[in-house]
Amino acid sequence: MPDGEGQQTGHVMRAAQHLRMSTEHQSYSIGHQAAAIAAYAAQRGRQIVRTYSDEGISGLRLENREGLKSLLATVVAGTADFSVILTYDVSRWGRFQDPDQSAHYEFICKDAGVGVEYCAEPFDNDGSLTATLVKHLKRAMAAEFSRELSVKVGSAQRRLAEIGFWQGGPPGFGLRRRVVKPDGGLGAVLEAGEWKAVVGDRTVLVAGPDSEADLVRRIYRMFVAHGLSRASISRALNAEGLRSEGGARWSQKRVHQVLTNEKYAGVLVFGKTGGTLQTAKQRQPRAGWSRAPGRTPPIVSPALFALARRNIERRAYRMSDADMLEGLRDLLAAHGRITAALINDAENLPCAHVYRYRFGGLVEAFALVGYTPSGRALHAGRMTRIGTACRRRNWSCAMSDEEMLQRLRSLLETTGYLSHEIIRDAPGVPSGDLYRRRFGGMLRVYNLVGYAPTKRQILAIGVPRLSQPILKA
Repeated sequence: MPDGEGQQTGHVMRAAQHLRMSTEHQSYSIGHQAAAIAAYAAQRGRQIVRTYSDEGISGLRLENREGLKSLLATVVAGTADFSVILTYDVSRWGRFQDPDQSAHYEFICKDAGVGVEYCAEPFDNDGSLTATLVKHLKRAMAAEFSRELSVKVGSAQRRLAEIGFWQGGPPGFGLRRRVVKPDGGLGAVLEAGEWKAVVGDRTVLVAGPDSEADLVRRIYRMFVAHGLSRASISRALNAEGLRSEGGARWSQKRVHQVLTNEKYAGVLVFGKTGGTLQTAKQRQPRAGWSRAPGRTPPIVSPALFALARRNIERRAYRMSDADMLEGLRDLLAAHGRITAALINDAENLPCAHVYRYRFGGLVEAFALVGYTPSGRALHAGRMTRIGTACRRRNWSCAMSDEEMLQRLRSLLETTGYLSHEIIRDAPGVPSGDLYRRRFGGMLRVYNLVGYAPTKRQILAIGVPRLSQPILKA
């Protein structure tokens, strides 16, 4: 539509109103802004024909402001059926940390023939020197207000966390949020998707259902006492039909979160991530974290949590070269050989990728501990594998029949379920192939250890594997 065509009727100018608020505050509520803009429009001869709103959205960045983005897109495309934009004041247009960004968006509109008017400001946006100086100062003040508020809010959140109040976000599997009234009285326990109704109320973490707390403790036992890998634990839980938060399947990452978050040991930690208004949040040094022990009911003991953390941290890059090589020697003594798979599944060692990175390759690391792999393993050790899963391999055939069965019984007692994947990934348990060769089949093995396989397992085990295709007569 050409500039000005069909945009004015008599002395009435067609206008779009822009509304924004970050929180429900009386001074800047959407209703308050709309009423003030309506009064301004009636006084100045403006007819509001369009509304662009960003409710509950911060004015720091454009990314999440769908209302402003839609407004700018309409203006730039030349399809606007209005010739002026009405907004409450400079801060509602935006609290961008660079005042020139706010000016840039206004210029885009002005360049397209659509002006911007600030209804609650004491100046007319007429391009005069006074208006330009005051407007730029207001933009700088809006940005500074956000910076000061960010510092104050961050300090207040840290103090509240140290007292024991939960500072937002999902509580985690096995835990729930409970409302605490201003007078200290306890309110309702909140489930996922529920929020406290009163601004002055706080929340604390409390234990969730007994079934979830018991499962958290079981995960720690499987990892610390029985030596199962995080991937093995997730597969075992999924095989039993057990689910994580929101009914999601367990994954290695979800198990890792349970094993590494101190809230399960009764310690609230605040300040793990942080950043300025100009930068995205990033991981903060551990020295800057705020830790509040005893502020939430522990599900596992601090000693058990410390053991889990120790096992995980021993796989980190921080392990010295000497300790990494000593771990390889122990692995060689236990298995008589070293492979990438054995390294990956040793929870007390870094993964094979770390060895490649630290020593220039697996073969080079093997040489430092006096191990020379076979020709095939030598070739494999020089290959670069991307995304290779950590899988446990076969144990020595020197194990007696009874010892093999006893290890499987212990695994069954731990997981409550047996499958090819669980046996394959369990440390200290021979592979399913070895059990088949030793006992003549997995159905017989399951019978000897007292496990009743599912119908699907029976069908899968009972299907014969043919090396030649079936030819019809």
